[in-house]
Amino acid sequence: MQSSEIVANTPVALLLTTLAGISTGIGGVLVVLQSSLSYPKLGIWQGAAAGFMLSVSAFDLLPEALEDISATHAFFSSITGALFFLFLKFLIPEPDLSQVSELQETGIDKQNLKQVLLSGFLVAMGIAIHNFPEGIAVCFASLKGIRFGVPLAIAIGLHNIPEGMAVALPVYFATRSKYKAIQIAFLSGLAEPAGVVLVVFFAKYFLTETFVAYLLASVAGIMSCLSIVELVPQAWKYAGTKNGFFSITGGFLLMTLLLKTVSLLHIGIE
Repeated sequence: MQSSEIVANTPVALLLTTLAGISTGIGGVLVVLQSSLSYPKLGIWQGAAAGFMLSVSAFDLLPEALEDISATHAFFSSITGALFFLFLKFLIPEPDLSQVSELQETGIDKQNLKQVLLSGFLVAMGIAIHNFPEGIAVCFASLKGIRFGVPLAIAIGLHNIPEGMAVALPVYFATRSKYKAIQIAFLSGLAEPAGVVLVVFFAKYFLTETFVAYLLASVAGIMSCLSIVELVPQAWKYAGTKNGFFSITGGFLLMTLLLKTVSLLHIGIE
């Protein structure tokens, strides 16, 4: 792949990845339209978010990575990603809820809300990092022609909607701010066009298919660790073990179905 080809196709790739990326905002809008929020509902959505991420890691990121690197390299890249997530979690300060006026009125436990809000920020970070190589994937597909880029962008946009909901819900639950919930959902999706920018400026230096494969494996480690360390415990805590299990399983199956749709679209255009 020549860098001149990448530059020539940048406008189309940037448009497609931006449209796919901002569909996370649609998920945020769907969240704030809900009439009521509760801890059990939060737990169900946290479980679904965990299922989304585990499915993406197992059936999208790792298989893509294994096409260009060995299983051993993919494994150690995933471990590196997981350790990177734990390091970031250690560095992130405890969220400040001093501006949330509803706390005094509702008597909601501040410590629980801080944990929920922190998980929202971590999910947003995980989704953003995950969306970054997706932008690169759409860019690569667009180089083959718009008939390759459009179906992939549509498919990615569809599966970004539940990801946007996973990002927005904990933020909306903790702050009761519709603006903040939708904003963070949109921002997490903007990592996709950022991937195109990286391709344009750095492709000729180091952005090879092998490098992207290492990146995908690392992201799989980040998202799996985030799911297991943050989201699964919250699903069980707030929704109960039974409902938490079903929400995790349901999210996993739903995202797997969406990823299968993406795969069928690839087969149809080849």
